Amino acid sequence: MYARTYGWDWVAQFATQDVQFGRDSNSPGDAVFGGRKTIGVGTAGSAVSTSPVTFAIGAGHPFMAWGQRTDVTPPAGLKRIREYPNAHVDGFPRFMFDRAAVERWKQTSALYFGEVKGDPTPGRLGLRPGV
Repeated sequence: MYARTYGWDWVAQFATQDVQFGRDSNSPGDAVFGGRKTIGVGTAGSAVSTSPVTFAIGAGHPFMAWGQRTDVTPPAGLKRIREYPNAHVDGFPRFMFDRAAVERWKQTSALYFGEVKGDPTPGRLGLRPGV
């Protein structure tokens, strides 16, 4: 989404900032919670978390989210995830369905950022969350 929105020059500049990718959805949050990084982009978590880490949603900037509960009131200043038009709630399952495209994106990303490191996310693996 970032490459499509901001272009490959933006991706190349982003890659110069000591970006590290981990092979699980928790690695950015773990790095921030553990004090190893100041900012994490794209992590598992909850915007309603009560931890000292703040989740931010940039106005107009694209991101992928999948809201799993509708009965939780967001903290002051945030809306329910499905109310953000830039959340692309259905984008991840659509993206993961085209496995050839996923492989092309992985290979292209590796040219900019190197190979992803680490073990896969523990648990049952599938094409998309919940499957």
